[in-house]
Amino acid sequence: MVRTRFALLLPLLLILPVAAMAQAAAPETGDASATSESHIAAALDLMKANHTVDNLNAMFDAMAPIETAQIKREHPNLSDAVVALIVQKVREAVTTRQDEMLRLYALVYARHFTEEELHGLSAFYRSDLGQKYITAVPSLISEATPLIAQWMTGLAAQLQQDILQSLPKQPPANKS
Repeated sequence: MVRTRFALLLPLLLILPVAAMAQAAAPETGDASATSESHIAAALDLMKANHTVDNLNAMFDAMAPIETAQIKREHPNLSDAVVALIVQKVREAVTTRQDEMLRLYALVYARHFTEEELHGLSAFYRSDLGQKYITAVPSLISEATPLIAQWMTGLAAQLQQDILQSLPKQPPANKS
């Protein structure tokens, strides 16, 4: 089965619009089972206000060529049509169940932000500055994704080299 890293990147996308604000988050407000529906609704409203779904789509669009190239490197015998089908199926699977995924994130947001803070964040994203940020996010994702992918490739190569150099030297195997 062909594996892709889409599933690893999706959670990052969902928190991207509030990542900077999460640093100043309130202490956890309790376990998810104690979270009121109005608190969850406030978190869902935040995700609507910050265009989480649109950002998810922008991330898919930005990552598709990178993932397609990676799949082709790992499985060079696959046709372009099969690779495109794999990418399409991943996108469809996430889209079909996005309400479940958004609710899971809403529960996490609700643990880190009070209901009042969630409403405040939603108000920010609906403000002129918030709207400017939302409008810029797809371009930011599109511009940053190939740069970050290239940087990660270089970092991985450097780490591999550093790790190999730091391993204890093994004596040659005894050939008997």
